[in-house]
Amino acid sequence: MSEALFRSAAARAGAPVLTSGDFARLGALREVLPRSFTAYYVECRLERGATRVDLLAGTTAKRELRKELAASTRATHASARWQALRRLVDGWCDVSELATIPCLWIELDDVAAPSSEEALSLAVCLDRGYPQTTDHGPGNLALAERAIDQLADAEVARQRAALSRYFAALPERGRVIHLSPMIGRFGAPLKIYGRVPLEALGAFLQRAGWGGSASQVEFLQRAVWAPASTSPDVFFDVAVGCDGPPTIAVVFSPLELRACGDAADRQRNELLRRLTELGLCDPDKAGALAHWVGDERLPDPSVPWPCRVERWLDLKVVCEPNRTSAKAYLGFRAYRTLF
Repeated sequence: MSEALFRSAAARAGAPVLTSGDFARLGALREVLPRSFTAYYVECRLERGATRVDLLAGTTAKRELRKELAASTRATHASARWQALRRLVDGWCDVSELATIPCLWIELDDVAAPSSEEALSLAVCLDRGYPQTTDHGPGNLALAERAIDQLADAEVARQRAALSRYFAALPERGRVIHLSPMIGRFGAPLKIYGRVPLEALGAFLQRAGWGGSASQVEFLQRAVWAPASTSPDVFFDVAVGCDGPPTIAVVFSPLELRACGDAADRQRNELLRRLTELGLCDPDKAGALAHWVGDERLPDPSVPWPCRVERWLDLKVVCEPNRTSAKAYLGFRAYRTLF
């Protein structure tokens, strides 16, 4: 995806979700990323006045990514965090235990910060069926541990025991979908994204030794998830071994909405309305996000024919001690088409 097409696709969000300054910085960061990244998320905070924006990029093209990183002369790509990415990609290409990883994501925190291109974190998909399905069996602990070994990051490695507890605590139908070594953040917290039966979330976290507030878990179950979802399973995001205060999030993603079929748009808009009622989302931002999902043809100056851009939306509600917030992840990718 060219920088011009990237900017055009992201601009569909519009104010107040993104500003003109955000578009300029996102476009500049896109130039730092290897071209083998082809899918993107722009992460936005939904409270009124919240302005921080993060950028995520994903790829399935492991060999192309390795070639680009090896040939890069950018000083940024020589930094310790980008070198950790390079070690992981080398393992993805060469280590048989890592060959089942279907995709890899990176995250650059706070696009407005001068150092954002070096604030690199990672997300490794552990489920070989993703994103079409997450019903290919429990997340593979051995795969997760091998990925951690490949990173060779001491802060991440010290959290392996905590990671094992979470895998051991998974209930029946429980899955770990993504492993996220957040090496761009203080303390390099290790996060997991997965799914468990809705009623099992609290017991799962307790068995794993999470240590957070049971009332916050119940709030996410009863006040957030149940009114806006028909799924018997809840998608969660949790830091498993960080030294900071315990947090827990639930995530409404296209995976969760797929089961709704034709009702997906109605359910997504109902969730935005619910978040607005709870005071977690600016009504103007909710109105803009309601029109994000879809696909369209957009011109790309780098090729003589238009590209089709697909757009999707993830929503996350995060509970920290004494604070609850909501985020939107505006996903998009482009592909060539004559029609």
